[in-house]
Amino acid sequence: MNFNSGTERPHQPVRIYDLHLGRCGEHEDITAAAARASLIPCRCIEAYSSDHVWNEFWDEKWWQWEPVNFSIRDNFVYSKGWGKKFGTILARQSTGGAEQVTDDYVESTASLSVYAVENNGKPLDGAVIMLAARKTLDETSLFIDSYGVTDNEGKYSFTVSAGREYYGRVDSPLGSNPTTSGQVVPILMNPEESGEYEYTLKIGGVISDSKFKILPNRDPTIDYMADVRYKTQKQVLNWRLLFNDLGGEYTYDNSLGAEIYSFICDETNFKQAGQNMKYDVSSLDLSSAGEYSFNIPADKNWYFLLNNSNSYSNLVHASGTYRLFASTTMGIEQNSGSQMVLSQNYPNPFNKTTEIGLNIEEPGFYRLSIFNSQGELIRNLAEGQFNTEKYSFIWDGTDSTGNLMPSGAYFYRLESRDRFDNKIMILIR
Repeated sequence: MNFNSGTERPHQPVRIYDLHLGRCGEHEDITAAAARASLIPCRCIEAYSSDHVWNEFWDEKWWQWEPVNFSIRDNFVYSKGWGKKFGTILARQSTGGAEQVTDDYVESTASLSVYAVENNGKPLDGAVIMLAARKTLDETSLFIDSYGVTDNEGKYSFTVSAGREYYGRVDSPLGSNPTTSGQVVPILMNPEESGEYEYTLKIGGVISDSKFKILPNRDPTIDYMADVRYKTQKQVLNWRLLFNDLGGEYTYDNSLGAEIYSFICDETNFKQAGQNMKYDVSSLDLSSAGEYSFNIPADKNWYFLLNNSNSYSNLVHASGTYRLFASTTMGIEQNSGSQMVLSQNYPNPFNKTTEIGLNIEEPGFYRLSIFNSQGELIRNLAEGQFNTEKYSFIWDGTDSTGNLMPSGAYFYRLESRDRFDNKIMILIR
């Protein structure tokens, strides 16, 4: 390929091959295409404010690959050999997102975390932070340098070269700062090596408040019991694709750590939530994971919801299990003529130990057992001949071999030769 360009700067490998013409951008594109066609993982490295791009290939780790003035596995050839002055350096991922790799190519770097907030100070996720740099290609000009998309905390962190000047702006559907397109504000001047810096950009828009209101705990009358466990696996950045042929489209980029609202509501409020109206909820929680149980009266339908309204733009991957338990003895006192009375354990839920009370009205053989939610026997707490009196037994949350049982719902059962009674208890680790 001749190192030059004509009237077009093609990205498609077949067009680059047809022209046999291109600068570093075309070399980067056709190198990535050739490597991937050969099943070699390859990604593109962007140093925008230094006006150069190149590649990396994967061989147990990412290695530098310079397709113009050929060099390989020599990360500092640019700063020491070519005399390049970098701001930040991005690795373009195959998903479309980008990763900060400045410290792989620059000896003296610093950390810059930029926060985007709306007018009331709430974090603004999914906002585009644009960074510009001075003292790269020359000492006076300002060049577009890098960009990133904020996470659920409204944050994006850049790894920047020390000794440069950095300017920035934030853009989101709620507004921009500065409000005039193309303008930037000073963010960081001449950072020191290994320094850690922060800057906040506020926009004029406001994120609307959540439409739910928290109600007091509901009537604990038991007809059914629901056992819910959930966890968030990752947040999904709504990544804006810039500096390419796609015209500002979006892709998704995964990041660890996320929180999500969980709550319970009845059918009326469930419908109001679906119609974007104000609605009432019970047992509201904002967390990355939850394990708990709640009692459900049989008079109407109840709904358990996971809600991502704490995020403005980004998504959350979540998983969960939902189990419903029912028993004809729940909430019903034993008849006075019963030969045995099984009390509700206390405390319930419990963490380390709980006490189970029995009232034996007729002597005979009895067995007190613990089962998990799948009906599998965990442990026999007591078994044998009982006299007519009251008993109490302590369960420490272990099975018959002394292993600690995980959080969840457990059944305990008292049975004689011709009768039995069940109740449910909740173990929380």
